[in-house]
Formats: sequence, C-alpha cells, structure tokens
Amino acid sequence: MCIICVDLVKDKLTSLEARRNLDEMHTTLNKEHVHEVLQLIWKKEDEEYAKQFYSKDEDEFHGDTD
Repeated sequence: MCIICVDLVKDKLTSLEARRNLDEMHTTLNKEHVHEVLQLIWKKEDEEYAKQFYSKDEDEFHGDTD
C-alpha cells in the first residue's frame, strides 16, 4: 500500500486531500494501483457525503426531501 492508501484507511485524509496527493504521485504509481487508490477515494467520498445527510446518533435524514 502507498501512503495515500494507508492514510485513507486510517481516516487521516479527506477525499479532497487524497485526490490532491494522488495528483502529485500518479506518475510514480502503476495504473492498477492508481485505480485502487481511486476506489478508496470514491468510498471515502461516499462516506463524507452520507455524513452530510445522516446524523451519527440518529437514523434521521437531514437532507432535502424534494
């Protein structure tokens, strides 16, 4: 695992920080690993998006219902 993967798994990076880091490092990684990193970033983005709309303590929806 690269440092981006390690920090994402340890929840030390936001998805935006990870994308910036990947932009700097992508030339040093092989294509397969870049794809693996992107998958971790996509998962992190999904988690961050869900946190915007759902309370951790309650199963109550906080987004628009339109």
